[in-house]
Amino acid sequence: MPRSEQQEKKLELARLLLTDGRYFDQGIQFRVFDVDLGKPAKPAELLPDIFGGIYDRVIRRYIAPPTDIRQVSIARAHVEAVMDDTPGVVMSLMLGAPGSGKSEFCTRRCLRKIYQRPNTTYGLIGPTDARRRVLLDKIIDQFLRPWGNLDREPSEKKKLIWTMNGCILFVGSAAIPSKRAGSALQGLELSEGFIDELQSCDPVSVKEMATRGRNAGLNYRVNASATNQRHLPEFRRELDRCKRHPETHRVYRVKSSDNPWVDPEYYTKLVKDRFSERDWKALIDVEDVAPETLVYFAFSIEHNLRKRPPDAYDITEDVLFEYFGVRGKYLLATDFGRVVN
Repeated sequence: MPRSEQQEKKLELARLLLTDGRYFDQGIQFRVFDVDLGKPAKPAELLPDIFGGIYDRVIRRYIAPPTDIRQVSIARAHVEAVMDDTPGVVMSLMLGAPGSGKSEFCTRRCLRKIYQRPNTTYGLIGPTDARRRVLLDKIIDQFLRPWGNLDREPSEKKKLIWTMNGCILFVGSAAIPSKRAGSALQGLELSEGFIDELQSCDPVSVKEMATRGRNAGLNYRVNASATNQRHLPEFRRELDRCKRHPETHRVYRVKSSDNPWVDPEYYTKLVKDRFSERDWKALIDVEDVAPETLVYFAFSIEHNLRKRPPDAYDITEDVLFEYFGVRGKYLLATDFGRVVN
């Protein structure tokens, strides 16, 4: 006869009381790394804040400061974004160049929150399933598994990670939601959300992430990384929204040269000649490049259409009569800007 959920919880409680698995003692502290031109990343100061503690898995809370403290590397350009807890901020956007460590912003802040607030749920999404697996590996293989902070094996089917201090992390992809199955985020109540490569994510999933913090209320924050690709309309609107509301939205800009683990000369010597000056400023230097300085007149027949030579024959009436059975001088059409049925 299968055990009920309540019986399973009682057995788990008894197991914890009778074994040494009741307590989980671990904390993290961030070590800042600086850029040292032409040399490996230069370790700098250790940030004073320690996150974590001795977690009692029976009463489900920290009972003392941690004695086992693990160091986590962080680029100096990421410190403010990872450590910020300003009340009322609903979104933090890390706008960065390729190779600037944008994904590390998401994983570092997510790791910090897991240790800071036990018994909470977080959501981390990437634009594709392949990107989801990269994020999953960064969280599990770099930190949680080597440190013994996995309560059980992650569920590939449910895309969930359970930690020893009672946290649950959902790592999914922002693929276009299925009409039948819906979004992968449906049903989740998150304490904080994370989106990697926002500019490539499906807009529906991005909006869905924003609605997953109902229980957290005004303390809910969505953290996102993005490449500065302003030619994408949905992303441009999202970026403009962040810039219009600086009191509730934070925009952090990091250049490729801010990553202490990447040689800046890689970009200036090997990559720069592949970019136009505009693209370099937008993608690598993360600047707000003004629209193309081209002026277009409002459409008018006199200005935009070449006059018909006097001896030319207009076949429009013949074509319309052949295909539609009517004669007319003009054929009008529209472009909806997307595929429609």
